[in-house]
Amino acid sequence: MSDSTTPKSDPDSVTVRSYPKTMLMYPTMLVSIIIGLVELFMYIPWSAAGVWDYWRFTLGFIWFFVFAWNLYILTFEFSKGVVALLMALIIIIVLVIALVYVATNGAIFIWIPLADFGLFFEPYILFWFGFFFILLFIIAWVSTRFYYFRVTHNEIVYKKGLLGDSERYGTTDAHVHKEIRDLFEYFLFTSGRLTIIVSGRQTPIIIDNVPRINKVERKILDLLKVLEVQ
Repeated sequence: MSDSTTPKSDPDSVTVRSYPKTMLMYPTMLVSIIIGLVELFMYIPWSAAGVWDYWRFTLGFIWFFVFAWNLYILTFEFSKGVVALLMALIIIIVLVIALVYVATNGAIFIWIPLADFGLFFEPYILFWFGFFFILLFIIAWVSTRFYYFRVTHNEIVYKKGLLGDSERYGTTDAHVHKEIRDLFEYFLFTSGRLTIIVSGRQTPIIIDNVPRINKVERKILDLLKVLEVQ
């Protein structure tokens, strides 16, 4: 039964799974649930204080900002150079706004009321967003139980499908290359691309969005070192 769909914990093997990029949307899921709960339980005191409109529009803008930023990260890849350029542009824009504000108002503080954007989302809509993302995460997690790579001292096994179909490759002269292509993906999910070159296969094995990429690479290299010593 060693070829069961979900491998048991084995110190002499490493299981490598590739997760979809949808997993990077977990900040939106968390913010949806948190802001939904805040709106649901804080409506009465805020309404009584006469500041409900201000706070609901502020929370709506915060949710939209997190959602838009999440989609931005999901759409584009941010290498070190791109991130540096993006941060420089943000700093320049903030400085320009500050200079213009100081020149026209003689003040040194910038105040942009978020409520002026007029964004508002009912708490139940936010709960449905959160529930939808949780459902996607569960489906993605279940799918990785049937499609994964297992690396041992002497072979790499690719398991695929409900029926447990597999491909096997030897680890003789195998080479492992780790690549962190997107810094934001790494910060959010500690994920990266793992490339394994094995003999007997015309193309390398490329596994994208591997969580805990540094730990996985280290374990694989330790296994291959044992094979070299043997």
